[in-house]
Parts: sequence; C-alpha cells; structure tokens
Amino acid sequence: MPCPKTAIVIPIFSFIALALLSCGTDSSTDKIVCAPGATQVCRCVGNAEEGVQTCAAGGEFWNVCLCPEAPNDTVEDTQSDTGFDTETSAYTSVDSSTEYDTGTVPDTGTGSNADTQTGTDIGTDRPMDTDTYIDTVTDNAGDTASWLDTTSDETTDPTTDTSTRISVDTHTDTIADSGADTDSFIDTDSVAFPDTDTVVPHSECIDRDVLIRTKQSLSTTAQYTCINGDLTIEDFDGESITLPNLTSIHGKLSVSSNEPFRSLSIPNLVSTGGIEFSTSEVDFDLGNLKTVNGDFDIFIWNSWTTPFALPKLETIWGDAEISTASADNLDRDAFVSLISIGGTLEIFTPYADVTGFNALKTVGGGIHIHNLTDSKNINGFHALESIGGHLWIERNTLLETIDGFDALKTVGSQVRIANHDTLQTITGFGNLESAGDGLWIYLNDMLIALPEFSSMESAESVSVSGMASLKKLSGLESLRSVNGNLSVGSCPKMDSLDAIQNLESVGGSLTITTLEALAVVPDFSNLKSIGSRLRIINNPLLTDLSGFAALEEIGVSLVIYGNTTLTSLAGLEGVSLSLMRLYEETTNYPIEIRDCPMLPYCEICRLFSLQEFSPPSWRIVISNNLADTCSNNVTYNVTDFDDLTCAK
Repeated sequence: MPCPKTAIVIPIFSFIALALLSCGTDSSTDKIVCAPGATQVCRCVGNAEEGVQTCAAGGEFWNVCLCPEAPNDTVEDTQSDTGFDTETSAYTSVDSSTEYDTGTVPDTGTGSNADTQTGTDIGTDRPMDTDTYIDTVTDNAGDTASWLDTTSDETTDPTTDTSTRISVDTHTDTIADSGADTDSFIDTDSVAFPDTDTVVPHSECIDRDVLIRTKQSLSTTAQYTCINGDLTIEDFDGESITLPNLTSIHGKLSVSSNEPFRSLSIPNLVSTGGIEFSTSEVDFDLGNLKTVNGDFDIFIWNSWTTPFALPKLETIWGDAEISTASADNLDRDAFVSLISIGGTLEIFTPYADVTGFNALKTVGGGIHIHNLTDSKNINGFHALESIGGHLWIERNTLLETIDGFDALKTVGSQVRIANHDTLQTITGFGNLESAGDGLWIYLNDMLIALPEFSSMESAESVSVSGMASLKKLSGLESLRSVNGNLSVGSCPKMDSLDAIQNLESVGGSLTITTLEALAVVPDFSNLKSIGSRLRIINNPLLTDLSGFAALEEIGVSLVIYGNTTLTSLAGLEGVSLSLMRLYEETTNYPIEIRDCPMLPYCEICRLFSLQEFSPPSWRIVISNNLADTCSNNVTYNVTDFDDLTCAK
C-alpha cells in the first residue's frame, strides 16, 4: 500500500543500509502516491535525529526510512524476541581526538617531556601532553562528548594529543518487536557479536491508509502499533490475519472477504475510527476493543459457527448498523459493555432475542429495530435513559414481548411500535416522560394492552390504531395535553377510552374512528379546547356525545358521520362554532354532519340555533341523517337556518 506525502490528522510516535521502516512497500495497488525521486522527512525510533525516505521510481510507494548510524552494540543479543526486547545495551567506544583538549585544571609541570594529568592542559609544554577523561554520561545514540584543547601553548600543542574516553550506556529498549530486535542501538557487527534477529527497527505508526490483500502486505503491517489512516482487508489470499501489535486505527477498519480467509485477530486493538464488516464466516478476535470513533456497520452474509462479540466495547460515536443472515451469528451478550452510541442504532434481519444491551445508557440518534425474523423478545435495554431521536420497533415477524425500557425517560422524536402479527405484551415504559414527536402504536393484531406511560403528562401526538385484540385504551391516564393530533381508531374490540379522560387540551385534531364496540365517549370534564378538528367517524354503537360537555372551542372543523346509532348531539352545545369561520379557506366544509340515520335533523338544528353565524357565505354539509320535520339531504348556507322548523 502507498504512503501519503504528508502527515495524517493525529501523529502519535516518531542512513544506514539496515533502515527503519516507517512506511510499507506493498505495491499491490497501482495508485501514484508520490513524485518519483521526491524525498520527505521520516522518524527514527530511539533517535533524536530524523531520517529521509525517497519516492520509488514508479511513484507507487515511499522507500524505507534511512536513519543516522548508531554506535555498534558490543553485547550479543541472544534473546528470541516475540514481543519486547528489554536487554540493557552496554557499549564502549574509543575516540581519538584530533583537536586540542579543553579541561579546566592548569598544568603546573615544567618537564621537558610530556606530563600526564587528569585535568585540562593549559600549560606551555613543548611536546605533546596526554590527558585521560572518563565519560560516564548515559547517551541514547552514542557518546557525543567532545574535549577540545584551546590553550595557547608556548609551542602549539600537537594535534596528536590523544584523549581516551570510556562511555557506558545503560539505555533500556522497551519497544515492541515482532520476532526481531528493535532496540535503538543497531548491531552492525555480524562477525564478533552477531545479532540473532533479522528485522531492523521500525517506526511505530503508519501515516497512511493500509490495504491487506497479500501475505506480503500483512508481514509489513504486522510490525506496527498504530495506523493513522484506514485499514482495509479485502479478498485476502490466506486463511488468517494476526496483527498482535496494533492498538489503534485512526481511520476505519474495513473487512470484506471470501474464502479462504477465515480468521482475523487484532487482540490488542483498543480504538478505531470506524468499523465496516461485510463478510462470510470469519472468526474475529477484537476482544479488547473499547472505542469506535465513527460508524459501526456489520453485515454478516451466512451462518457462522462462532458467534460474533465485542465484550469490552464501551462507546460508538457514530451510527451502529447490525445485519446478519442468521440469529446464531451474534452472541447474546455481544455488546454487554456498550454504554453509549452517538448516532442511530439499527438492528435488522435475523437476530436472536435482543438482550445484550443492558449497559447501554444513551443513544444520541434513534433506535430502529425491524425485520427480525427469529426474535420473540426485546428486553435488553434496562439501563437506557435517553434516546436523542426516534424509537421504532416494527415488522418483527415472531415478536411476542417488548420489555426492558424501564429506565427510559426521554425520546427526542417518535416512539413507534407497529406491524407485528404476534406481539402480545408491551411493558417497561413507566418512566418515559416525553417523546418529541409522539406515540404511535398501530397494526399489532394480538396486542391486548398498551404499556403504562405513567410518567407522561404531555405528548406531541398520540395515535393508536389497527389492533384487533385491544379492548381498552390503557396506560395514558397521566396524559393532560397533546400538542398535536390524538387519534384512536380501527380497534374493533375497544369499548373504553377512559384512559384519556383527564385531557385538558388537544392542540391539533381529536379523532375517534371505527371503534365498533364503543358505546360512549369518556367524560372529558377538563377538555376545553381542540385546536384543529373534532372528528367522530364510523362508530356504529356510539349513541351520544355527552362526554364533551365541557368543550368550548374547536379551531377548524366539526366532522360527524357514519355513526349509525347516534341519536343526540347533546354535549356540543357549549362549543362556539363561529370560531371556525377563520379557517374557511383551509377546509371544504367546516361543519359536516352526515350518514347518521338515527340522528334527527331537528337535533342538528337545535345545535345551530345556539350559534351566531356570519358572514352568510360560510358553508356546511348536512345529509343522510334521520328525516323529521326539518329538511333533509341538503347542503345548506347558514342563512337558510332561519327558515328551518326546529324544536327550540
């Protein structure tokens, strides 16, 4: 794989023939990554100096880093390194100085021959003087001491003055190697003290994207502890990949492979910028992964014998998407340590019972669980407190029970539970205080009761519909206000709406429709206003509307039709219908009362006789109700009511 010309976002670590590798030379791609012959600075492990590397003749990769020569290691390395080389390197170097020495102890001798002392010669000897200095400084890259004699002797001190310096270095190498000696003192003496290792030291990080397709590219990558780019494993030509030293990937870890590749082990990986797996069966060992700094996407094609799990994963900062071809592909506790997800969690296609998220506390986006063909229970979110977006649970073929959301307090958008043929029980929402876009529960044919939303006093909207087994609207007794629409419909066995009788206001429309067992509306004794429409439609057993006696205002329209046993409009006398004139242009008929064969027209006239209408162009529809002494089957202009004969 090629190396970029410049440093990647977060640098993490830092010219002899045996060079340090700072970038790999995998040429499995034909991309041009640098200008042929160009040079750039590179880092050398254990050296303060920087090295230089040159772009290959074809421009497809950077050559190895050439670093300054370090002193010979005079201690034989006999260790067989598989991890860290921790031997202490002690070396002695003898430097012959060709300059003058610069000590600080004066020469008091007067001999005609050389005098020997352990200080600095600033005297006036005629012949050479010999000084001895002991250097015990600990150096990382060799002995750099220099001693210069700058004295002005009577006769110039000859350049043959010999300084003997002995240097003992106790620098300890703790750099990880992969079957090689990576100490910072390179042994170039292969005769007297042969080094048993075969790979020269390397840089700790790769500052580029890495592609592994071949065993050669794997061998190059296996030395490094971090990758400051993406790591892509694609159609690898071997059975297994092991990267024992790799601890971090700044970019995304992507795996897309077929046979014969069956095993990926990165046992010390702690963090990665993202994960994208789209594979046939692969035995993953990512057991120490704690953080995914981006998106987390898993697509598993076929049945696996070893379930996938990330037991130490704590944080996913992006979206998490989990899809698998078999319920057995994911361990029941695959995400047992996961605490937070910054984006949206989506789980779909086959999955065993969803139980493995009991440490999860926050989801910044939404949760979408859908199309699970094997799951009977969703009860693995007992610690979850907040969802920034929606909570959607829908179209799960065998789902019977939803539980485990007992700590959930806030949902930023909509709660939607829908389209289940076998769902019978929903519990565990007792602490939910708010749902930004409301509650939508519909098309769950076997559901016999709604969950207890006992902490919810206000909702953006509520919709309950299409549930053949639901007998009562329960769980909403604490609800006081709905900012948008409230709709209950298409539940043929529902005979009671008492759970919403504590309502005080509805900002949108209130719709009660197609409840075949409903005989009376509840006593809405605190409900004063409906911001948009009151719609009472197709409730065949409903006989009266007396429960709306406290209602004073309807904002847009009143629609009553298809209630075949309705005999009275008592309960609507206190509603000021004149306010609906303001919305004449937004609705065809602000008042529509029709297809109620037991509702006398005089009952309708009595309702309107209590109103004051203007202007005269305001239109209503009254048709197909019970014929009596009042007119029938007519679309009226409001001024025509003066001509009706109604009991008052």
